[in-house]
Amino acid sequence: MLWGPPGIGKSTIVAEVARQHDLQLVDLRLSQLAPTDLRGLPVAENGVSRWFPPEFLPTEGRGILFLDEINMAPPAMQGIAQQLILDRQVGSYRVPDGWYIWAAGNRKADRAAVFEMPSALANRFIHLDLVPDLDSFKAWGLRSGLSEQVLAFLSFRPTLLHHISPQDPAWPSPRSWSMADRLHAVGLPVDPAVGRATAGEFQAFCNIYGKRRLITLLTKGCREVKRRGRDAARRSRRATGCHRRDRWWRFGC
Repeated sequence: MLWGPPGIGKSTIVAEVARQHDLQLVDLRLSQLAPTDLRGLPVAENGVSRWFPPEFLPTEGRGILFLDEINMAPPAMQGIAQQLILDRQVGSYRVPDGWYIWAAGNRKADRAAVFEMPSALANRFIHLDLVPDLDSFKAWGLRSGLSEQVLAFLSFRPTLLHHISPQDPAWPSPRSWSMADRLHAVGLPVDPAVGRATAGEFQAFCNIYGKRRLITLLTKGCREVKRRGRDAARRSRRATGCHRRDRWWRFGC
């Protein structure tokens, strides 16, 4: 059971684990289901009712059955999940071997619209608390192609990787920084994703970052011109047999 604030990347972590280990992933949101949806429908057969499970439940292969946002489901649905999690079955349906059952949920402290998890259900899990970690996010961002401006800004202001703002519906999180990066890439403001205050800091940083990057590139280019000039001079002296040690070329850089 993964616990953590909204936007920290719980769902992304599970999807990444499934991808790395070549596992199927079934993302099941209990809050969107009724109790009969999970148990299936009864069908009369030879005078006996048989329960036909829904098609979204796995029947073969290997994978992760992921009960995301589990504590947003009402108590009735969480109660049905107890048998699924501990006994790996609901009614006549049984989870195949090779499938792992994971879950994730937000915390009440983060103003998430969640129900209290029953103690009987909580006792069926191993619980892991996730916290924002800049190094992990930067490693993920480099693999995923996040812009250097976003990664550099968060290195400069690490506390803005995840900061819930009670006054603003948009606030910075690993998830919203990913959205902000896409907005920034097409020249749009990022405040709809990370909030006005954070967006203002980010824009000011980008303005300074762009100027410093230009100076760095110009300086690097000047050094490159000098290096190429020296190499060309050496080749010319070798080709003409001239071994004068005086510097017969100058650069204005």
